[in-house]
Amino acid sequence: MIYKKIGLGLFVLFVTIGLYSCSGKKKYIPDVSEINANIDIVRIEQEFMAIDTSKINEGIKNLKEKYGEFANLYLTQIVGQGFNIPVEQSVRGFRGIEYVADLYDSVQLAYPDLKEVEQDLEKMLSFHQYYFEDDSIQIKKVYTFFSLYAFGVFSLDDYIAIGLDFFLGADHKPYMSVENLRFQYIRRTLTKEHLVAKAAYVLASRIVDDRCKREKERLLDYMLLEGKKFYLVDLFLPNTPDSIKFSFSAYQIAHLEESEQSLYEHLLNEQLFLSDDLGEFRKYITQGPFNPDVNLPGNSGTWLGMQMLKSYVKETKNGLKSGMAGKPERELDKSALESMLNEQNATKLKRFYKPPK
Repeated sequence: MIYKKIGLGLFVLFVTIGLYSCSGKKKYIPDVSEINANIDIVRIEQEFMAIDTSKINEGIKNLKEKYGEFANLYLTQIVGQGFNIPVEQSVRGFRGIEYVADLYDSVQLAYPDLKEVEQDLEKMLSFHQYYFEDDSIQIKKVYTFFSLYAFGVFSLDDYIAIGLDFFLGADHKPYMSVENLRFQYIRRTLTKEHLVAKAAYVLASRIVDDRCKREKERLLDYMLLEGKKFYLVDLFLPNTPDSIKFSFSAYQIAHLEESEQSLYEHLLNEQLFLSDDLGEFRKYITQGPFNPDVNLPGNSGTWLGMQMLKSYVKETKNGLKSGMAGKPERELDKSALESMLNEQNATKLKRFYKPPK
């Protein structure tokens, strides 16, 4: 079932040498201009809505012949919501929902074409290919669709699928009626600016989930596993603001940077690092409300895990290649990246980290 793979209603979310980050330090960005990461974007939502309702079976057959497994997945698991009913019945039922046409119009108005999105996705995938040229996951196609706010972004096989109805802007009124989307901290990320970042996150998640496991069920293990995903998103989108990449606001990123030491000390003093009570620490490794007065929950632990991983890579013997004079940050050694991803011992990964004073 696709629900097990991508989760109902959830987001399972350039070519310069030096760019200044929010902290003012120069950031090494590799040259990917020679990497070909061309993708084919298929707008399934347009072809689906073009099906003549008097010839539904013919339309279904055409979609399946053109787009194979994804068309079948879309029609049965997304449009049909996984119910064991004839595809014709589920398509007719979906098309007959009163507000489907209005939502489709909203999607087309917001995305009359995807040229800019395509360029940004290809740039993101160029960085993926640079760091993981031999990876079994190589994205060749992107499908766009809509689902009445049930599915956001997911990736299977050689494609990424993007639910455009998840990127209609924070002020899109219907979001307020959707249980998983109505909260302000979620709606703030349902924008065109976050679309490619969500795609980068699902790609990073596939890589990490394929290679990595938690050694134990402690907060520290979760922080570092989830932090690996943030780490890869940072590599795939080196020119994108942290507030977009990690779904924090610019204020929240600044507050995290200022409070890194106090967050670390809080988790240490409260003995949360070694806690295996998910209910006790869940807020630190999942998206949620961010309150600077109560120890920065709302995925702040994942962000801190990423900082620990950066220290591990930097301090590992072969972590960074020697750079030219004047480069505050040097080129990332791909072997160090592989070492970090493959290391499952959370204590070892944390060993080189010291919170800033």
